[in-house]
Amino acid sequence: MKILAIRLKNINSFKGDHVIDFELKPFISSKIFAITGVTGSGKSTLLDVITLALYHKIPRIGAINKSEIENKGVICTQNIFDESYAEVEYFAQNKRYRSKWSISYTKNNTLRNPEMEVACVTDDNQILATRTDVIAKNTEIIGLD
Repeated sequence: MKILAIRLKNINSFKGDHVIDFELKPFISSKIFAITGVTGSGKSTLLDVITLALYHKIPRIGAINKSEIENKGVICTQNIFDESYAEVEYFAQNKRYRSKWSISYTKNNTLRNPEMEVACVTDDNQILATRTDVIAKNTEIIGLD
């Protein structure tokens, strides 16, 4: 598996939309890079976005559900009543895939349940799995759980 891009919106300290495209410079001009920054700058959040998008969990927290977000204030940017999402585009088995986790608010600022999907970008964005089936599908494609 090779990660091609990370996209996120309103995840922890990252307010709004953000994209890290590993197919652009400076990433394509070197084989290795480091994630650096001061405490609280979002280094761990970038890794959280990957595991959240692929497996609906964060290793240091566990599975992320609506009550975890409401009661503990995890993952979603505080006081932003908009959609939050974590998305990873990756290459595996000679195809491009996109896996996404998202959660949004109702008009009354209450959380909906998280949603997930994995699609094959190579095959015209064909949806391969939704909800909890995404975890098994990503595990099957990537070969890691």
